[in-house]
Amino acid sequence: MINLDAVQKIKKGDIVVVNITRVMRYGAISTIEGHSDIEGFMHISEISSKWIKNIGDYVRKGQRLVAKVLDYDDKKKVATLSLRRVTEDERKKALDLFNNILKSKKILQTAIKKAKSRSKFENIEAKILKDYENLHDFMLDVFDEGIEVAEEEGLPKAVSEVLVELVKKSFKKSRVSIRKLLYVELRAPNGIELIKEVLSKVGKSISVKYLGAPRYLLEAEAEDYKKANKMFNSISPAIKELSKHGIVEISDYED
Repeated sequence: MINLDAVQKIKKGDIVVVNITRVMRYGAISTIEGHSDIEGFMHISEISSKWIKNIGDYVRKGQRLVAKVLDYDDKKKVATLSLRRVTEDERKKALDLFNNILKSKKILQTAIKKAKSRSKFENIEAKILKDYENLHDFMLDVFDEGIEVAEEEGLPKAVSEVLVELVKKSFKKSRVSIRKLLYVELRAPNGIELIKEVLSKVGKSISVKYLGAPRYLLEAEAEDYKKANKMFNSISPAIKELSKHGIVEISDYED
């Protein structure tokens, strides 16, 4: 899970955006976006899968990167991180979300200022994050449903009106896609028929491309990554049913 929000606790497996603060011979130290009280450490062996002669060729102070949490010590407030275990797909999604959250914060701050409201940004943001994973998801709902969404979150009417205007001007609903590799190797004598049957169900919501037995490319296209992931979740029962008849694996697809 991409974790860029202080409301969500850091845990093993999270994808985070980090800023390198110190580079040493054996590794690097960083801050973690959304978690100012936590320090990140990545050992040189987790920076690249290649042999590193000079660590400075791979990371430098001030650099913003995407890392995976390998372990987290809540008492010491230290997260053990890895760069090399992050897929290109995870890196792109994390940076896209990070940039969209920054954009959303700026829009909310501008709305408060333009409305000449006495409300504090931090208080409004905290209210929103009780119902949303991040500010970007909130802005998407404002874009789709208008002022009612903002007022339901307790925003003053003047701020809500300005916010809707800014969101409509600033957001364009670009579409994103998530691609997965499906590997299917069935033992059943009617394996081909089973695969065709399941893929016909999957194909109603997700595009399917044959890459050559036993590999298939699945692609979900939606307005944002959250909705695209929901599309993949919707086909889980069909994939699970197929796995009863042999080896079925699904993983991120990389060109």
